[in-house]
Amino acid sequence: MTDLSQAGAFDGIVVTDTRDPQKTYERLRQSFPAARIFALRLLHIAPDRMGLIAAARRTGAS
Repeated sequence: MTDLSQAGAFDGIVVTDTRDPQKTYERLRQSFPAARIFALRLLHIAPDRMGLIAAARRTGAS
């Protein structure tokens, strides 16, 4: 499914994208809370990737 508006009511979303799971997760986070998005650990999704990048930049700039 490419458009979640067609799904009707649902409790959660499972990320199954193996090509670019991080991008898919980040796109979903723009519309849904993290608590409703699930993914297997083997996809190595960083839930707060942008926050981690910002923190690393702040630390490196010090």
